[in-house]
Amino acid sequence: MKTPAPVKKCLSAGAALTVALLFSNCASTVQSRIEKNAGEYNSLSKPQQELVRRGQIEKGMPKSGVFLAWGRPDHVTRGNRDGKDFETWRYNAYQPVYTQSVAIGIGPGYGRYGRYGYGWGPDYGTSTEVYYRPYTAARVDFNNNKVSAWESVN
Repeated sequence: MKTPAPVKKCLSAGAALTVALLFSNCASTVQSRIEKNAGEYNSLSKPQQELVRRGQIEKGMPKSGVFLAWGRPDHVTRGNRDGKDFETWRYNAYQPVYTQSVAIGIGPGYGRYGRYGYGWGPDYGTSTEVYYRPYTAARVDFNNNKVSAWESVN
């Protein structure tokens, strides 16, 4: 289970890009999920197999088809509504939030010659940080292990 975090923090956009590139080779793709779960894929109807290959889902598709098309959900909610069990899968996307701060220091050790520099003098500094705030980009509702409704943000 992923630890819920309202905000993910990265030091810079460069660091985020580096992390994305490092993990892009490990990321699950539709093709890799189909190859690893051939039995599940073959159990789908031909039209559903075509949808999965395109990364799409439809009402009535089983959970296995949604997993193959969209991957593992970020959050799963289960409950009972009107006497019927249901399950909801949520998929997150992340919106960058940029913050900038300015630091000004005056006093011994904060001179133009470095931290342990000479005498008194101003020291100015700025930093930019990028935070990634999650939001629900897609949601799939299941009744009897079949898609009953879905929505996604484009």
